[in-house]
Amino acid sequence: GTWTATFDSAGNAVGTLVSGSSTFNLKGEVAENGIINAEFMSGTTVVGTMTGTLTDKTGSGTWNNKIQNYNGTWTGTKN
Repeated sequence: GTWTATFDSAGNAVGTLVSGSSTFNLKGEVAENGIINAEFMSGTTVVGTMTGTLTDKTGSGTWNNKIQNYNGTWTGTKN
């Protein structure tokens, strides 16, 4: 799948996560030390979580789809 997110100066993140034919809303927070904790949702139902670390240019971590019992790793780069 793919994901995109926008981060504001307070560390709040909003975006989307696309997996197969499903699109989820993504929302979370990034701490000053770069630790990210986010949830992806279908409507108001939390489907899963993304956790990891962001630097100035890259990010990586793990994701867990609690409803379908899938998990894996994610990576990203800053545009």
